[in-house]
Amino acid sequence: MKIFILEDDYRQQGRMETLLQRLSVQNNLPLAQLEIFSRAERLLEAIEERGSHQLFLLAMEIKGNPLRGLELAKQIRQQDSQAIIVFVTSHSELMSLTFRSQVSALDFIDKGLEPDDFEKRIEAVLLYVQRQEQKTVGDVFFFQGKYSQLQIPFEEIYYLETSPKPHRILLHYSSGILEFFASLEEVLEQDSRFYQCHRSYIINLKNVIRVDRRNRMVYFQDQKSCLISRRKITELLVTLRRMREGSTKNLEHSD
Repeated sequence: MKIFILEDDYRQQGRMETLLQRLSVQNNLPLAQLEIFSRAERLLEAIEERGSHQLFLLAMEIKGNPLRGLELAKQIRQQDSQAIIVFVTSHSELMSLTFRSQVSALDFIDKGLEPDDFEKRIEAVLLYVQRQEQKTVGDVFFFQGKYSQLQIPFEEIYYLETSPKPHRILLHYSSGILEFFASLEEVLEQDSRFYQCHRSYIINLKNVIRVDRRNRMVYFQDQKSCLISRRKITELLVTLRRMREGSTKNLEHSD
């Protein structure tokens, strides 16, 4: 579990850090990361992963801006549809606004609650995140590496490729491109649903919409495409034919 806190009140920062550390020990919840930020921009820059193992506890008012937490939540949600977002604020009058903003916040916790009630609400959020981490969901791509962890709906992924940066790969999906520490071999070991069509690319067969045999290209939605090695073309077409019950005709490029 990774927790990111947005809070510019130092007293509240200390309160949250102490409470989270105590609850993690009390409930045997391993915290891979716990970071506190007083500026939304810094928090956004620190996000390197995606998935429901990431919890964002956001104050609403930051540096005099009463809606900065909500603005940040929208930015987080644009990047990650699976992240868990919770507002922890003294502006209870803004609760309805947060739900209308469609950032899919899990909870809205008032800082003014009685200490026991406040603790129970935070604890409930932590236990919820733990349950999400423990779920084995077939339609989610989950990767756990030495330096990276992410969870993304498998149906959103087009392909992965080696990055120009050492020891990293690029994941192309419906929301953009995500770079993380891993190798294609490690991904294939953890999820056999991908197909390696080239030494530098592995693809999600379910999202292939066309194969161009002459130019050795595979096409996906959103104008995404990647290379196929010459020796893999026939095998790929056979695999797609079997998977789609002989629908090769609308996959091959007509020359």
